Amino acid sequence: LDDIINGVKDGSLAEADLDLAVKNIMGIMLKTPTYKHYQYSNKPDLAAHAKVTRQAATDGMVLLKNEKETLPLKGQTVALFGTASYDLLVGGSGSGNVNRKYKVSLNEGLVNNGMKLEATSNELYTTYIKEQKDAMPKENFWAVPVVAEMALNKAQVKQAIAGADVAVITISRMAGEGGDREVKAGDYLLSDVEAANLKLVCAEVHAAGKKAVLVLNMGSMVDLTAYVGMTDAVLHAWMGGQEMGNSLADVLMGKVNPSGKLPFTWAKNYNDYSSSNNFPESDGNPAITRYEEDVMVGYRHFDTQKVQPLFPFGFGLSYTAFEYSDVKVAAADGQITVSVNVKNTGKVAGREVVQLYVAQPKVEGLLQPTKELKAFAKTASIAPGESEVVTMTISNEELAYFNEANKAWTVAPGEYTVFVAASATDVRGKGVFAL
Repeated sequence: LDDIINGVKDGSLAEADLDLAVKNIMGIMLKTPTYKHYQYSNKPDLAAHAKVTRQAATDGMVLLKNEKETLPLKGQTVALFGTASYDLLVGGSGSGNVNRKYKVSLNEGLVNNGMKLEATSNELYTTYIKEQKDAMPKENFWAVPVVAEMALNKAQVKQAIAGADVAVITISRMAGEGGDREVKAGDYLLSDVEAANLKLVCAEVHAAGKKAVLVLNMGSMVDLTAYVGMTDAVLHAWMGGQEMGNSLADVLMGKVNPSGKLPFTWAKNYNDYSSSNNFPESDGNPAITRYEEDVMVGYRHFDTQKVQPLFPFGFGLSYTAFEYSDVKVAAADGQITVSVNVKNTGKVAGREVVQLYVAQPKVEGLLQPTKELKAFAKTASIAPGESEVVTMTISNEELAYFNEANKAWTVAPGEYTVFVAASATDVRGKGVFAL
């Protein structure tokens, strides 16, 4: 406070700048529930909250692979593998912790929705998990104990598959504060047990003429390059809160058509990421990390350097198909408006996330990616044969780059190219505008 007062007195801090800062702070405070005397209650509507979390979880799930319409499941008996299938991680630890009334796991969710579970695998895992949990500390805000994956043998898998129509394997990862991901087995890489189980289940399933579905229960990703080809379908379910098992069943059974899209680029190889040369340390020095990648992170790096990912940024499949047409671009009054017609050309209703990328004019001396995401929009549920016009608007200011020489945000003059896309690598239409 003294520094501010002295700054105004000696002229190093303009009073107008101080007034603006105070105005901005007060403007936020005036919008707060406390200022508006919000009447809080310690009796939340938990039933209504459960409905919200169930829908939110299904809306965000990302279907990564679905060969020959493996999903949705159609009344089959399911052989359920993986400790997380019976003990889902519905949230992380620390700030990612989910304070919940209950937890629905995948085995419970499938049964709740009328599916049958193969008995031997169900009994095998429920018994194992109970024994492990009895010897583990109780969950708390900062620590969520995770049951180690159980190693399967061929006889167990063969017996389970014989009594089922399809296999579902779940792989999980806990996440929390105070640590970064590591490129080691059991973290970014599959553990030896996880890899062996996945290979064994997929081999036995296919030998029996059946199909294998992989479910990912985590807030991030694992290296699947060597394994995704073994599976018939892959669904990234994230950490979906207390209703997660029911949410997962909704998507796996087709009660909800998956419509989530990846918020990151999924590399084929960890070293393909632009940060891998320097993170977590540079030159072998744990005290130094150089961020040499600049703006070339994620899809910007993969696009610009033409590196093929395992799954691109913004990718996500559906149980139906969408056709994009009639892209229109208009620039006026300091903003750019882009519209596109999205038609459901499949057999079931579904939602689509349309993405808007923009390529700037070339600026000398500026490191520029091939294109950058500037907007996205999700359609309502579109019935088969029906269409929706999706409109996205961006301001001129959102096209600005920071001009280091002038120490100012600058909008480059010239021609811009607009890409309307289903993912960073799946462009469905283009347009241009000039500033």
